[in-house]
Amino acid sequence: MDIQSTTRQLAADVQRCDGITLQLRIGLNSGQVIAGEIGSSAAGYTTIGKQVGMAQRMESIAPHGGVMLGESTARLVENTVELGEPELVQVKGTAEAVPVVGMRFDADLLSSLIDDADVTSLIDAQLVDQVRFAPRVEYSFRHPLIRTVAYESQLKSDRAQLHQRLASAIESRASADENAALIAEHLEAAGDLRAAFGWHMRAATWSTWRNIASARSSWTRAQQVADRLADNEPDRMAMRIARERFCAPMHIESLASVSTPTSTNCATFAPPRATSARWRLECPAC
Repeated sequence: MDIQSTTRQLAADVQRCDGITLQLRIGLNSGQVIAGEIGSSAAGYTTIGKQVGMAQRMESIAPHGGVMLGESTARLVENTVELGEPELVQVKGTAEAVPVVGMRFDADLLSSLIDDADVTSLIDAQLVDQVRFAPRVEYSFRHPLIRTVAYESQLKSDRAQLHQRLASAIESRASADENAALIAEHLEAAGDLRAAFGWHMRAATWSTWRNIASARSSWTRAQQVADRLADNEPDRMAMRIARERFCAPMHIESLASVSTPTSTNCATFAPPRATSARWRLECPAC
């Protein structure tokens, strides 16, 4: 309140001299944060964490000339200052959503995840940089550790909800098959293992004739997800059998000729012709 009192005195001088109305909004929140030297500049000392993001959002919704307190701060000062009636407000979640999206993220995807996404405060705090301007705006954390700390400081339940919403947002965009592996990762992080298995298998199918290494990686992830399912999970055995049959069909030998399957059961696996490698296909039914 002393800050607001001083600001009002300064605002009167500014109004008299320049004809400009000056008002200040203040947001306060309390809790555990991580503080230290982050970044290479002289002003690298900063604090990060969920409580910092909440304080920033308290400031964004505070009335001009007023102070907005988070619930944790209100409990600490309720016996020393006069507080107004509690308000239920909708706050932005940019600080929480950004580390869930990833090390590098674009503005369009962030906006599809939360309303009124604004990374200005993260840029001002030298936590995030804009690394691409056109045709699509992209940002990146300055250091992987910053993203890791911001991610781990959130409650797992909050992260899971954001991962689930992010998977839906990516799926609604174009090229769902191309982004199947990314969707699977977010669903897996959200704890939706059944859906994650399906998307890992979809990613493997899409990558089979495009990038065999990516296809094998997706099959492996699907196998790991199937193994994590509870014993009483419906269709668990069918999912395990499906990934076993999917993992077996193909491997590459570094030979110059082309081999095609002789069994009619494998006809659907016939690869494109190549000159640098021989694709030998194996089918469990052969």
